[in-house]
Amino acid sequence: MATLSNSPAWPVRIGFARRDPADAVARENSTPVWKWLYATAVGALALRLIVALWAVRVGHPDEIFQYLEQAHRLVYGYGFVPWEYQFGVRNWLLPGVLAGLLQILHLVHIDSPDTYIPLLNSVFSVVSVSAVFSCYAIGRGLLGETAGRAAAVLAAIWHESLYASISPRPEILTAYAILGAFALCVTGPAMRRATWIGLLLGAAIALRPQYAIAAAAIWAYTLSRWKRQHALPLIVACLAVPSLAGFLDWWFWGEPFISYLNYFEFNSTYGVSDLFGDKPIYWYAVRLTAASLGLFPFAIGHGVFIWRRSWPILLLIACVLIPHSMIGHKEDRFVFLAILPVLPLLAEMVVNRIAWMRSIAVVWIGAVVVVGTAYGGVLKRDDHLNAWLDLSRRSDVKAVLDLTGPYWASGGYYYLHHDVPVYFPQVLGQLPRSDLRLFVSHIIVSAPDASIPGFRIESLHHGVAVLAQVSPPSAYRRLETYTREMPLRALDGRFTPRIRAAF
Repeated sequence: MATLSNSPAWPVRIGFARRDPADAVARENSTPVWKWLYATAVGALALRLIVALWAVRVGHPDEIFQYLEQAHRLVYGYGFVPWEYQFGVRNWLLPGVLAGLLQILHLVHIDSPDTYIPLLNSVFSVVSVSAVFSCYAIGRGLLGETAGRAAAVLAAIWHESLYASISPRPEILTAYAILGAFALCVTGPAMRRATWIGLLLGAAIALRPQYAIAAAAIWAYTLSRWKRQHALPLIVACLAVPSLAGFLDWWFWGEPFISYLNYFEFNSTYGVSDLFGDKPIYWYAVRLTAASLGLFPFAIGHGVFIWRRSWPILLLIACVLIPHSMIGHKEDRFVFLAILPVLPLLAEMVVNRIAWMRSIAVVWIGAVVVVGTAYGGVLKRDDHLNAWLDLSRRSDVKAVLDLTGPYWASGGYYYLHHDVPVYFPQVLGQLPRSDLRLFVSHIIVSAPDASIPGFRIESLHHGVAVLAQVSPPSAYRRLETYTREMPLRALDGRFTPRIRAAF
């Protein structure tokens, strides 16, 4: 006689079945790569080329004087020399690459700032599109295909990514490199990918040693995720670019890796970084929250909620924010690497939450992008830099006086492109205004102060005027104190360069 059982002979689902997030990601990642990914990248490039061809701005003075100005000096033989290049505190890896690009343009007779500046900006824009592919791969690999697609779109339009797209600063390029290595890691193991990951992480460490902790986290994550057979190419490739940087230090400064040692000594031992300000430990958290209109902490909180899938992203962000928050001198640009990994978390929040939350998130993100683009200076055309470009077009420039500010606020010879003396406000103590015409052919001055005896207004750039001599002398005098070396006053007389500068 059969007995009755309380258990059914077939599976029965009662209520809502709980879906395993990892299974959902695996199912989505089995699908082909998104067919609109390249169209999204082309759209991202189009936006960035608009910025590259229209904007006339400098995100930070280092962008010009630490890198582009030194590249100009390598190719054309003249330029300002900031204190870092007098004391051997900078490696020539990035300026050398930029000099290579300038040299290529020089060989085809593209020697005008009106041409080579937008062309180089366009090259940087192409490099910045890599963030679209990286965010897609990271989102797809960790959070699912739909999240990856949304992350690619966000990376294409995000205002901070657009702003940084024409910047050749090491913190920007290093962010692309580490994010690219992260994307290759989650895409899947392969010998060729291991080599590329090593090269990207090695380049990141060589360009910005402050990101070494973040690079080490991705390196360790890759080794833990992949097979041991990939360790050797990963390690060997990772050493390649730092070895090149060490060779460049030996070539330019006379000793391998001396620029990194000098950087640490000047900032940690001598406290030079303290001269540029000291901010509280929570400063980055406040700045990132304000720049995203509150989205940054919201995305981090969402990442914690789904930590089983997002913990590698959270680890990368923490490896950037925590060490930099411990350092007194803080600037927004130092933590650019913490911004891009947030985009896959925002994307997951949009595509995988309930409908009403999704709608709020889309509107919120849209507001951040529009406000950030409109008021964040993405398409800014700086009047001061336009005045320098105006002088670069003139053939009668013999000497320039810029009364609008210090040298680091100018465009440098990268914008001027005339091998002539350039003076700044500090020389006025040695030079009466009545004698200006004997020393300079052109003056850059704020428009309200444009009346100077012996000079006429040559052009106006909103709040900045370019003045030219009314009756130029047959020859110009040169101040005895004129120099293109621009030291930091706090260092004058305190330190002596311990390097052999080859250039």
